[in-house]
This record gives sequence, structure tokens and C-alpha cells, in this order.
Amino acid sequence: MAAVLDFTKKGEPGSKRKTYFRMKLAELLTGVAIQDNYVSREMKEGLEREPLARAAYETQEGVMVEQIGFAMHDTIARYGCSPDGLIGDKGGLELKSPKAGTHLQWIMDGVIPEEHLPQVRSGLSVTKREWWDFASFNPEVPKPLRLMVIRLTRAEANLEPLEQAVQQFNQEINEAVERLRKIAGPFELPAAQRDEEPQRQASALDGYLTDEDFEGLIK
Repeated sequence: MAAVLDFTKKGEPGSKRKTYFRMKLAELLTGVAIQDNYVSREMKEGLEREPLARAAYETQEGVMVEQIGFAMHDTIARYGCSPDGLIGDKGGLELKSPKAGTHLQWIMDGVIPEEHLPQVRSGLSVTKREWWDFASFNPEVPKPLRLMVIRLTRAEANLEPLEQAVQQFNQEINEAVERLRKIAGPFELPAAQRDEEPQRQASALDGYLTDEDFEGLIK
């Protein structure tokens, strides 16, 4: 989503948007997913800590987090998200486990980091939820500082410009396909490679450790 919204101050597509556009056009025409598999040490550590972060959030907020696969918007084509969790029938969750310095800076800033705001807003847009929590977790800092939670509501998220940007991006992709047809002649797009319905896990509790494992984590 950040790439879709990447424009220069002059209103021209930025480098991230151009790269993402080419990737999505290629995926549409080949039916093959293209992704960057590079994982830094910080990213690897964050992924490994995600179950702990989720449990810390559940403990502090007194909720159960349901994990799903991928959710698609019900009216906007090729628009979806993969939430870190859903809470009840109103909430969603984005989890981050950054290095300690970044985590502490986010706490002092007291707002959802700008680089992650498009992801949170798109979660609200796609799932039609009422609120979305951005949670940052780091187990190395003192206990009172280990978990930060900031909530964004639909009323605060200003979703209309976001959805218009997605529709514009889709239109540009469609125009590129038609341009290629004019150059090369008629061709068909590959069949869809996956369902567009959210793939829910059998149980929101799958893979969790016990309450005893997390006793005293937040308190």
C-alpha cells in the first residue's frame, strides 16, 4: 500500500510505485507471484517473536486474537490484506517487533509510525472493521515498556482517498494491459491462482503457548 501511495511532491509516481507497478503487471500477465525473499536479521527476529508479541497483546488487552490468511475487499478488485489478527467482529491488529531503539522511539512519538500507517489503514478498508490496533513489542526493555498499543478508528483513518488510490492503480494496470494488446495482438490473462475469500485457520488458538509461559510478561 505504501508503494501504491508513493508520489513525488510534483504528483508524479515515485520509484517505489513504478517498481511495484511493473511487478503487479507482470504477476497479472504471468499468473506467477513475484516477491522479494530477502529477510534481514531484524526481520527474522521480528518474525520469530510474533507469537510472543501476539500473546503479550492478548494478555494486556484481555482479548483473543483470531489469525486468518488473506482477506479481499468485497468491491475493489485486486485489493486485499493479510492481518496479523482479528479481534471479535470489530477490531484488527498489526504487530511489529522492532529492535529496542526503534521500539522506544515509537513509544516516545506516541503515534503510528508513518511508514506503517498505510498498512493499518488498508486493513480497516479491506475488512470493514471499526478499529485497528498497531502494537509494537520488544522483550528486551523493562516490562512496563515491552508493549505499545495505538488504536486507529475508521473515523480517524480517512479511507476514501486510500481506496481511490487503489482504484486508480487498478485502472493504470488495466490500461497497460490494453496497451500491450494493441502492440502484440489479443491475448487472454492467466486463470486466477487463488481464491479471493479469506482463509481462516481452524482455531485462533493454534500454535499458542500456555498462559504460564507468559505469566508476568506485562505486569
